[in-house]
Amino acid sequence: MTRVAHLGFLFSLALVACGGRVNLDADEMNETGTPPGDADVLLDGDRDTELPDTRPITGFRSYTVTVGAVKATWMGAPPTPGITHPSQGLQFRADLDAGIGFDGGSRAVIAAKWSDAVLARGCCGSKITFRNDEKTALAQVRGSIGYGQVDDWINALEVTFDAVGRPVSGRIIGQTQLIQGDVAWSGDIEATVTFAPDTTRPEWRGSSAATFASVPLPWDVRTVETSEPYVSGVDVASLFGDAAKGLQPMPIEQKSWIGRAERGMRVRLVDWELPTPLTAKAQRVRDEAGNFANVSAPIVLEGARVAKRAERYLRFDDYAGAAFLWGAAKVGTTGCRPGKRCVAIGPFKASYCAPGSQGGVATRLPGGGPATVQLRGVARRISTWGGSTKPSVNVVHLAGAAPGIDAKVVSSTLTWPATPGSDGTLDSGWTTLSVSTPISEKVTESAFAVSGGGIGRAASGCGYYGGPPMPEEWEITLYVEEIALP
Repeated sequence: MTRVAHLGFLFSLALVACGGRVNLDADEMNETGTPPGDADVLLDGDRDTELPDTRPITGFRSYTVTVGAVKATWMGAPPTPGITHPSQGLQFRADLDAGIGFDGGSRAVIAAKWSDAVLARGCCGSKITFRNDEKTALAQVRGSIGYGQVDDWINALEVTFDAVGRPVSGRIIGQTQLIQGDVAWSGDIEATVTFAPDTTRPEWRGSSAATFASVPLPWDVRTVETSEPYVSGVDVASLFGDAAKGLQPMPIEQKSWIGRAERGMRVRLVDWELPTPLTAKAQRVRDEAGNFANVSAPIVLEGARVAKRAERYLRFDDYAGAAFLWGAAKVGTTGCRPGKRCVAIGPFKASYCAPGSQGGVATRLPGGGPATVQLRGVARRISTWGGSTKPSVNVVHLAGAAPGIDAKVVSSTLTWPATPGSDGTLDSGWTTLSVSTPISEKVTESAFAVSGGGIGRAASGCGYYGGPPMPEEWEITLYVEEIALP
């Protein structure tokens, strides 16, 4: 946080000479030739250890807040003892203003690590309770326990200030919820907190969303972010260099009582020919306390490169502009129409217990509009659990996207026969599904994709609220023959 200089300090600083002593005229010296009291002029940061500072603090100061042992008061019968709450030991940045703000109260900015900043207000006196300006939690923290999860919500930060406005003690107040299996417990929490001057340097990291496939596709958003807000803006060219010309920047703006603040940038590729992976350069930004970010190795943002075809269709009898495949997907002749090649996705287990994309295919075609997808599904029952006679979950997902435009996703359960065939499988037969992208002069190309199972990265477990895995009933294989624009 930007430190607000005291007027007395600024006046003294203007007079400092060698040795840190104020130069005075001869008639201002005492009889021994030294200034009255022989007092050194100290920098602001020295006062806590060398001279007591009794001047009132004005403006915001940044502190690192550490949460101590959390005490929970449960509603009804308490859960199993020995729960460690995820908020215990949590550290977050708090920019505190102990003085009277423009609205007659005190203000704060709460910034948990890798989270967006929250504005808070409180009033009045030496003990102030800060609450979210939007009437929601200041922070939420999630943890796991056995086959369950624990959520803590910090709703208020209570701070006791000394006579000059330094925080000397405090506590958090909030709520908690524990879910194990199909049983839930709720309660209130509180914990003492300690304060220390903020000396933590902001950190940089990068990530690539995978909203459809199990890997990031060209339309997925890439993110470079800092662990806490910084005070000056960073432009896309500084982060990405020449690649910035092919990116649509979306700064991660932060709420602040003080001025402009950001926490990094999200980018969308408008040029799908950009090399992958995308690389960003961390910037030496500073936080409100004047701590500069560590600038280390380049930030690497993973993403798939999907080839563009000259034709307005994708078939698998040629390799011009070959499709991008992921997961359990491969090109072959098994399951295809006679004399044709197709992509087989699977076999994969289909159940609400197996979320995420199990495999798929993506391509880029010139132009835009409604695309048709020719495919079939074959389902084999692998468990009698549940007693269903056909797959009830959506096993096919289609996506259509254009550069700079969010993808449109549609799903289907396919139409299955009432009874299995002689080999014990259900066969949907060849089916035509469709998904579209905008038709516009600005849309010069589109991307289309087919996912088997769910969408996004596959989860690593399932069941009620993270409980033991439930049996999957069906094993599915999808066969994709063609993706085409009219």
